[in-house]
Amino acid sequence: MCAITLILIIIIVEQHLINGGFKEIVHTADLSLKVWATELSALFTISAQGMFSLMKISMCKSEPNYIEVNINEIDLECLLVKFLSFLLEEIQKNAVVYDIQNILFAKNSLSATLRGFPIILVQRDIKAVTFHNLEVIYEKGTYQATLVFDI
Repeated sequence: MCAITLILIIIIVEQHLINGGFKEIVHTADLSLKVWATELSALFTISAQGMFSLMKISMCKSEPNYIEVNINEIDLECLLVKFLSFLLEEIQKNAVVYDIQNILFAKNSLSATLRGFPIILVQRDIKAVTFHNLEVIYEKGTYQATLVFDI
């Protein structure tokens, strides 16, 4: 039986205190996270932090590298997958992990300022972010999504 990890996160995004978190959930052949947050920007940030946590990334706290990212997609689910896939590709190809400094949304698009650090070690590989049963839901003041990662 797999141990379930529950992590609550309080972050500052766009000058607001945000509550949310993620919980690893049991999945037969892949990795999966249940993610929730009170704001959409926090949902994307916590989704990235959850993915990094699953990968057990160790990074070097050197001088950070800042980049701007703009992504357009047809809906929130595609936007979330494309954003996480971009971050995963940066880990795989450039050995850099980014945290989100600022993220803004317009209709089906996002603009983000990311702060990157070199990676020392990745203990668990993720091959891809999937669309399996992915739906971004907003109810009772909270955004929620269940993410599945191919390993």
